[in-house]
Amino acid sequence: MAAASRRGFGLISAVILIGSVVAVTTVGRSAHRWMWAQAELLTYRSTMHELSATVRTMRSRALAQRQVVQLRIDRARGMFQLASIRQRPRGYTAVERTLWLPRGLEISSAPTTLTALPNGRVSSASIEVVAPSCNKVFRRTTTAEGTVQLHEESTL
Repeated sequence: MAAASRRGFGLISAVILIGSVVAVTTVGRSAHRWMWAQAELLTYRSTMHELSATVRTMRSRALAQRQVVQLRIDRARGMFQLASIRQRPRGYTAVERTLWLPRGLEISSAPTTLTALPNGRVSSASIEVVAPSCNKVFRRTTTAEGTVQLHEESTL
């Protein structure tokens, strides 16, 4: 009878051990997925802050250089280009910076260009970028005075 109870205890121990391993593995996988999603979201937020900084740079360059500066937006390629429009020689355009969206971000709505005039006025516009994998929408708006606002929403 003592031998049977030892075998029973061994079987219960094995079931508990296997259950513990399965639980730890499951929690580990979900924690890994959560951490990966957070790292991806952090990359997206960083990119949107860089876009906002580029718009601020556009306005300050226009004021400092006393010339038109544009942010050209290519929705199909997920690209933003900061370009100075020089009047001489003959409407020369100099691309100063290019910002590419990382994989997983898409421009859902945006004008083709934002323009900053030499007096500091900026074309009012809203750029909407979506991250389907994170169920997030990032909206960046600019007022004529050059104020930049960044807003993030969940699409759930």
